[in-house]
Amino acid sequence: MAMQIYEEGKSLFFRKPYDMHHHPRRKGILRLVAPMIPDRLAGAIIMPNSPPYITTTDALEAYLTEVISAVRYPGFQPLMTWYLTDMLDDKEVANSIRSKRARGVKYYPRGGTTGSDQGVADPSALWTPGTKPYE
Repeated sequence: MAMQIYEEGKSLFFRKPYDMHHHPRRKGILRLVAPMIPDRLAGAIIMPNSPPYITTTDALEAYLTEVISAVRYPGFQPLMTWYLTDMLDDKEVANSIRSKRARGVKYYPRGGTTGSDQGVADPSALWTPGTKPYE
């Protein structure tokens, strides 16, 4: 995918960028804005904190399907992420990343931003062996 810019008889071509932190939202808002996304972007890392949060494989697959259906552009790449919680199943995460259904995990300190109410309660759990966030 390339974009072209004209400036007084000159042309400049460059690849469409990826949005590395994208919130396309859900349902009506998603269906409203999604068709405009591939006009500017080749793909995007999709943030997992639009309810229902992406904390299971089923939720990840449902949101991926919703984004793809709303965008309706075969070349657009939604790069899905997981919502890190105190109880996230590390095996589900590993399987989805291995299969390239997801690309990473997003950490939200609980109460730190919009949609972070299910985030990790104790940040030290991220580096404490034996805790779910660490695993």
